[in-house]
Amino acid sequence: MANWKPDVITAWATLAIAVLTVVTAFVAIVAVWLQNRASRTLLAVQLAMEFDKRFSTEDMLRERQSLASSLMDQRDPDSELLDFFESVGHYAKRGLLDQETLWNDFSYFVIRYWPLLKDFVRRERSAGDGDPELYANFEWLNGMMLEREARRRRKRVDEVTPSKAELERFLKEEVILIEPRLELPQAVVPR
Repeated sequence: MANWKPDVITAWATLAIAVLTVVTAFVAIVAVWLQNRASRTLLAVQLAMEFDKRFSTEDMLRERQSLASSLMDQRDPDSELLDFFESVGHYAKRGLLDQETLWNDFSYFVIRYWPLLKDFVRRERSAGDGDPELYANFEWLNGMMLEREARRRRKRVDEVTPSKAELERFLKEEVILIEPRLELPQAVVPR
């Protein structure tokens, strides 16, 4: 065995500690990165679930029904649905919502509501004091979903864009979302 001097032993020990420190730091950075990624995924799932839950509430069903009725009567819409899809688009654009999940949950509605609402939005944008960015995230969301729809079906965007007849059928479906419920007599349960 070689004759080890204290300075050589100290140098090797220092080197080993330095390497161990670098490895530990690397492992810590990877762990933090993985934790951050898991947190973002969890946030995306929670947001998607909240949006889906909100979209299905009775209040939102009434909003959708009212909006469809306004559009069928060619009246300017006054609906929370525009704000809803604007918010969904905002979070999606920032990467806080998974686009595949959004496509699955909302594409049917987004790619039908946007063409029905775009003329109204454009009029509002161009009004004297209109905001040129009004519902820009909703518009972006529609484009993203049409592209995804076209890609999934191996078609062009214009081939998956709903026709006028499809939009009319959609409005008719939305108008009858909440049908009057029959009140049934309470069942008497024998004891």
